Amino acid sequence: MSESLAASDFASFYAEVHCRQPFDWQKDLADTVCNDGRWPKYLDMPTASGKTSVIDIAVFHLAMEGRRKGRKAPMRIAFVVDRRLVVDGALQHAKKIADRISNPSGKITGMVADSLRTISPDRPLEAVRLRGGMPQEGDWARTPSQPTIIVSTVDQVGSRLMFRGYGVSDSMKPVHAGLLGTDTLFLLDEAHTSQPFLDTLDQISALRQRQKWDGGLPFASMFMSATLGKEDPAGVFPPASEKKRLLHEDDAIRDRLSAHKRARLVEVPAGQGAGEIVNAALGMACPTNRAPGSAHPKNIGIVVNRVNAAREIHGAICERLHECGEDAVAHLLTGRARPLDRDLYTKAKLDQIMPGGEPGNGRVTFFVSTQCIEVGVDADFDALVTQIAPLDSLRQRFGRLDRIGSRRDTEAVIVATKEETSKKYTDPVYGGSIPPAWEYLKDASASPAGGPKKAREAVVDFGVDHFPVRDGWEAAIAPRPSSATLMPQYVNLWAQTRPRPDPDPDPAIFLHGLKSMPADVQVVWRADVTNEMLSAQQDKVDLDRAGLSTCWPSALEAVSLPVWTVRRWLGRRRATGSDPMSDLEGAEGARDNDRNSGRRPPCAILWRGVRSEETRVVTADEIRPGDTVVVPAERGGCDEYGWDEGRTEAVCDIGMEASLFHRRSFTMRFGGQYLSRVCDEDAKASVERAAADLVDEDAGTVLDEIASIAGIPAAWKKAAGIVAGGRTKHGRIRLQKASVEGGRTVIAGVRIDLDKDQARALIKLLYPDNPNALAMAGSEAGSAVPSTDDGEDGKGSRVVPSLAGHCKGVEKFARNFAERIGINDDVLKDLALAALLHDAGKAERRVQAFLHRMDPDDLPDGREAVAKSAGDLSGPDEYRRCMDLARLPLRYRHECWSVRLAESHPDFKDTHDRDLVRYLIGTHHGHGRPLFPPVDDLHATGRIGWSLDDKGMMADAAHGLGKLGSDWIDMCERLYQKYGPWGLAHMEAVVRLADHCQSSAEEKVA
Repeated sequence: MSESLAASDFASFYAEVHCRQPFDWQKDLADTVCNDGRWPKYLDMPTASGKTSVIDIAVFHLAMEGRRKGRKAPMRIAFVVDRRLVVDGALQHAKKIADRISNPSGKITGMVADSLRTISPDRPLEAVRLRGGMPQEGDWARTPSQPTIIVSTVDQVGSRLMFRGYGVSDSMKPVHAGLLGTDTLFLLDEAHTSQPFLDTLDQISALRQRQKWDGGLPFASMFMSATLGKEDPAGVFPPASEKKRLLHEDDAIRDRLSAHKRARLVEVPAGQGAGEIVNAALGMACPTNRAPGSAHPKNIGIVVNRVNAAREIHGAICERLHECGEDAVAHLLTGRARPLDRDLYTKAKLDQIMPGGEPGNGRVTFFVSTQCIEVGVDADFDALVTQIAPLDSLRQRFGRLDRIGSRRDTEAVIVATKEETSKKYTDPVYGGSIPPAWEYLKDASASPAGGPKKAREAVVDFGVDHFPVRDGWEAAIAPRPSSATLMPQYVNLWAQTRPRPDPDPDPAIFLHGLKSMPADVQVVWRADVTNEMLSAQQDKVDLDRAGLSTCWPSALEAVSLPVWTVRRWLGRRRATGSDPMSDLEGAEGARDNDRNSGRRPPCAILWRGVRSEETRVVTADEIRPGDTVVVPAERGGCDEYGWDEGRTEAVCDIGMEASLFHRRSFTMRFGGQYLSRVCDEDAKASVERAAADLVDEDAGTVLDEIASIAGIPAAWKKAAGIVAGGRTKHGRIRLQKASVEGGRTVIAGVRIDLDKDQARALIKLLYPDNPNALAMAGSEAGSAVPSTDDGEDGKGSRVVPSLAGHCKGVEKFARNFAERIGINDDVLKDLALAALLHDAGKAERRVQAFLHRMDPDDLPDGREAVAKSAGDLSGPDEYRRCMDLARLPLRYRHECWSVRLAESHPDFKDTHDRDLVRYLIGTHHGHGRPLFPPVDDLHATGRIGWSLDDKGMMADAAHGLGKLGSDWIDMCERLYQKYGPWGLAHMEAVVRLADHCQSSAEEKVA
């Protein structure tokens, strides 16, 4: 660039992105970060003051530094919250930045784009949402050198950071950990209860510095809150002496801070809290209750502490909507819903309560919500009714009332029962903080007429400038869970991902504290999975009949629930008391009181991936924290608003839609109950006949036949039409074949990988009147060919790349990544050599025979070695048949032969760290961390030879790396101590993602 960016350019950058000037505090923080290269530990700013714009500062800081040696600005920016969200305002903010940089309209955004393109030429900045992980899911990051804004929760980011990503396959855990544990800035937003995770990040930083694991790449964190309290902790921005000036010199912020938000305190007998909340909300909305000349609130927020309470109140409001006029409506918002349902429908409902959003046509609208409304949503209610909660949570909720200060004076009601205000009361979610919070509010209140303080008349002004901060605050805020001490031994155990060690420290206590609950379970509902099927199949599951081989479960169709709740619900057991489930992460769900009733019948499919032997039918008691389970749609339990334990009606199967949005894969399932949902009986019979009769035809013929059947869904006809010729531009058609009773082979389903334009066309057909659907089509889906890695050599390709060409391509990608990241030259050379030789072991004669579906004795001498098979061999039956034919043992690893061949390569003796080269080659599919699968290879005789660019290599076929005495474990320990678990995993990610990128490039040229 002819000009360099300076800290003083931040204001212009912000204005070009958002079409408004930044606040004074944002400019001051940008100056601090960009000039000093460090972030403060705490950001203490009130709600509605623009804290999300720290993302803009982080992006600008990275652009300022670019590819500078010793770069202090992290490559990845993780914006983290501790709530399950109904909508993610931070993600929309991040996407806006990314879009404006990709299409700059001003000088400074153009300079930012140019700088970031020196790191990532294709797209200067990505903004992604990190959802619940799931095996065989598309990765959230495809290259280690992509500037990325990651928006997610403590559970999803934290578990990945600690090598235990919830729902992530063991193979991919080190890639996620390496990317998050190196070159990442963590921004924790409004994290009232995430102090343990902040403490864990601090301990990781200290451990990295003490062990000198930084490797020259940055790692930083900052905690943001509107409710730090009256005591300023060390490292806070802005300092107390500057805070008032920075806030009140800006007209826009001053209006937000000075607005009055008067809340009546209402105390009622035990058991009457829900009824009083309903009465208060309806009273606000009823025109006859309004004083002459007073504003009539149209959007009324109702916030409670439990999911079940929100459902109860929503139902009661709906029954009495007629009291507010014919057009009144009520919406239910909780985080316990399927993300696709939320994204498609909830955002449209929330648009009318966003600052500057679409009005609700003048009708009264009630928004009944849990804690999920406290963060991530820039809601702007006209009035508010809330259940009593700790003071910090209440202040967050009141931050959604008159958010931008335009109304100036609004009303609210805080409802508490006498049970909740009793000094002995302990709340399942908030512990003992609620009684002190109520006392604090009563003491701080004044009656409307200035008379004596009575509970039903007391009023507290929650306006930022007017709320009284006084003694007793600390006891009245949500309890800060005790943090766990992070021992180096724990980190070493986490670094062992395959196989996992025993003991294996639970990451939950490092995310939410010592008393946190285990990880949630992801629940997916499918129509093809039935109770009858589960009972008949016992342990194993027919994935074709269940529709799972064609349409893999997606995070977009999963509801996150406490493990206790899932076990109890699927086991049809009774809860012990009311369900305390909230939308706080790490919180508890209802347990059961029937634990000694013997073995339960099978009730779900444990999903570990279509190729995993661990995918099986399980009972309720076999479900573990972090699992993904597929349950029968006929079981009920979910409606359009999300989790509803009492619902018995069948749940809508949205697997096809989720796959289309998430992976750009369109699926047609022919083998189960789903077909009855989308077709009439005549069409169903015709599809089933075609599935049996066309099994030997090519994909194009099959699709043409399916498209000609009257009565099939319009989307199926459209999909068949846009992929005429048997394949798509950047993907392929997979016919999933299955054997059925009587030995027949049928087509169980079709999966079609689409490019973005084709996906948008189908989404427009499925959702013609939903603008959110098309908006998601361009942003939610990542790639039709996921870059996940199951490590099987049988994973085929539409082309058959040569082994030499594939290895050279991976080496080129890895070198490019390392240069753009700024990895030092010595390590870069080792990375490049490891990438070049990573697949050398595939030159072993039996592996080549396997890839060609041949007997090794029939493989012609001198035939050029290939890197992949022609077609997919990873189906269980075909895979085993070809393995037996090639005389390869199950669980063999070609990486072991690659290590031994690399040791004889002429360049190996000149490496900077030979152990590092060996390790990166051996772990490039996630094995060998720290053990390889034990294999008894009776046919491993003689020598293996391969030459690459006239540099010959030779090794014994009996590699010996699977033996305990091979020194592999000791070598891993030496490398952990030298580079640190995260630094080592980051280098693994460079090599492995280079392999993925080369494989994707080979697919695209077909």
